[in-house]
Amino acid sequence: MLNIQNYSASPRPGLAAERPQTTAASDHVETTAAPSTTEPRGADIISLSQAAAKAQQAQQTLRSTLPVSEENNDERTLARQQLTSSLNALEKSGVSLSAEQHEGLRNAFSAPALALFSTAPMAQPRATISDAEIWDMVSQNISAIGDNYLGVYENVVAVYTDFYQAFSDILSKMGGWLSPGKDGNTVKLNVNALKSEISNLINKYNQINKNTILFPTQTGSGVTTASKAEAEQWIKELNLPDSCLKASGSGYVVLVDTGPLSKMVSDLNGIGSGSALELDNAKYQAWQSGFKAQEENLKTTLQTLTQKYSNANSLYDNLVKVLSSTISSSLETAKSFLQG
Repeated sequence: MLNIQNYSASPRPGLAAERPQTTAASDHVETTAAPSTTEPRGADIISLSQAAAKAQQAQQTLRSTLPVSEENNDERTLARQQLTSSLNALEKSGVSLSAEQHEGLRNAFSAPALALFSTAPMAQPRATISDAEIWDMVSQNISAIGDNYLGVYENVVAVYTDFYQAFSDILSKMGGWLSPGKDGNTVKLNVNALKSEISNLINKYNQINKNTILFPTQTGSGVTTASKAEAEQWIKELNLPDSCLKASGSGYVVLVDTGPLSKMVSDLNGIGSGSALELDNAKYQAWQSGFKAQEENLKTTLQTLTQKYSNANSLYDNLVKVLSSTISSSLETAKSFLQG
């Protein structure tokens, strides 16, 4: 008798991927620090204390919330925005740095090393750069990386996770669409129901809206688009096919790859139609093998994107660690100076 395999929703792959430990960017940029003559003030301590708290908060969101919901993404975005605001306050207050701190921040946040990770222009260090300009450069660069690199991956993983979950919901119905044939050596498959569900999912994710767009990240009620060059850059970064590039108005967006689903529909068309199509053992096994292969392609894509997000998260986390350490050190120095 033919053994009919039970289909069930697969767990969402990739979300437990361990974050690799990457090092902060260290490409050396030849610049000369302008000597600071600013003495610590009470206002400096307040600014540094606030910045230290925001850096810690940003690190907590990086480590405690997965980017699988709009609420989690909003929390992470808010933490990054608050960190950027606190860095702007340090720049305006003129908080000074030691030569070692100055060099450490300059190397960690040097534009040539980090430009690979952002589609936005990065702040460029000049030949002579003051402490205030260092804080400004750090603020601009950490904002650009957070919004245009890590923020994109947060959105990509959230959208793809929803997409894969919707596909898993279809798999959970497979048991009701399969039944033994009349002689026990054949299988009856409800081709029409399966094909309809997959086609509906394709149509849903071929629509351009905030719930289906991988890039650019969507905010507000309208659809945000990017240039064709930016969209193509992210298609390459995400290792997606060119078919994911879609025109929208005067710009472009990147959508989910529904190619594996389209192949499933094509294969279903190849075996026939009906609500109880009877297939012999060989024909059923051949169809099932192809279906499983496309299912695996979907799972692999999500796992790959989740790992890429993990790498982006680690990069940003390492930069915040460098920043947090420098802020804490500056805070202790300022406190010691005033107490002395």
